[in-house]
Amino acid sequence: MSNQSEEAPKVTSFNGRLSKDGSGEFPVEKGRYHLYLTPGCPYAHRALIMRKYKGLEDVISVDVTHWYLHENGWFFDETEDQCTKDSINGFKFLREAYDQTNPNYSGKITVPVLYDKVKKVIVNNESAEIMEIFNSDFNEFCSTQAQKELNLFPKELEEASNEILSWVTP
Repeated sequence: MSNQSEEAPKVTSFNGRLSKDGSGEFPVEKGRYHLYLTPGCPYAHRALIMRKYKGLEDVISVDVTHWYLHENGWFFDETEDQCTKDSINGFKFLREAYDQTNPNYSGKITVPVLYDKVKKVIVNNESAEIMEIFNSDFNEFCSTQAQKELNLFPKELEEASNEILSWVTP
């Protein structure tokens, strides 16, 4: 048995965060960000649900890939019910967003993806982090006061929430 601790493999590769004061690489701006997801992924659903809870439908646009994972990855097919074409870049496959962000990318193509329409790069592809971003970073753009005040990650429950997330997040 090894005495060395083993670090769990990282599933996601893009873990950018937004800056409310505009000082970072990704400033918080209405209409700047786009969410790519697929109906076949529960992790993607939770980002979409958070977008809805916070009333950000007019702030963060969305495209939905086909539910079937093609041999070349998630693909856009507006002829399938509840799926869309890629309205931002015209990509056929979500892999193209990954390649646009990093031409040498060789990791998994995962959803959800938070995409910066201005810089044309993936900001984040970790659903829990995207939920945190939607929970607080866009509060000034929430549709109602109740949505602005809604906090699904209260500080006093952070430890318990992280414990539960560790069970369900690979």
